[in-house]
Amino acid sequence: MTYYDTLGVAKDATQKQIKAAYRKLAQTNHPDKGGDPSKFVEIQQAYDTLSDAEKRDHYDRYGTLKPNDTMLDKARQHVGAVFNNVMGQPFDQYTNVVEVMVDNTKSEINRANQHLRQVQAERKKNLMVHKRLKTKVGSDDLLVQILRGRRQEIWRNYRTVQEITKTLNIALGMLSGYTYKAEVRATGTNSTRWGGSFLAG
Repeated sequence: MTYYDTLGVAKDATQKQIKAAYRKLAQTNHPDKGGDPSKFVEIQQAYDTLSDAEKRDHYDRYGTLKPNDTMLDKARQHVGAVFNNVMGQPFDQYTNVVEVMVDNTKSEINRANQHLRQVQAERKKNLMVHKRLKTKVGSDDLLVQILRGRRQEIWRNYRTVQEITKTLNIALGMLSGYTYKAEVRATGTNSTRWGGSFLAG
């Protein structure tokens, strides 16, 4: 599915049509209105890309997003941090340094995806409680306000982890440009893996 399909517009749609389609979808799909965060992220990404002439041109040419400078900088920082972490650990000529860095980055991506699933589960629980919770006439709606506030936190958390996942995938792409010639053990290779958590803290 393309970004045009996500917004329900033609590939030659005008900016006015793209904006109108986004607003219509946002009214029913925004997490604050009970929409699915993952679906709204797709809608938001589609709009952010197609509403920007440079990003849209890149997408039309290559079918992919053009990473922004901030993401590229963070991806470089991650690659540098993992590399420094590996270099600070004891290893020998049999250790494939690049393979270790790739494995660590993939582990970080898996952790981020697991976090996203936890956030989605928390959102569903929040919506369930909100739907079942009734306020008597004249009573304070404090609990409802708490639920709404928490949903906003959940949404911000979801967006943050989404950005981290994108950055880690960019870093993984950077690492794919490297090879490393490690010596092969006669009895097989015992690979070593160390952490370098991008999600630390």
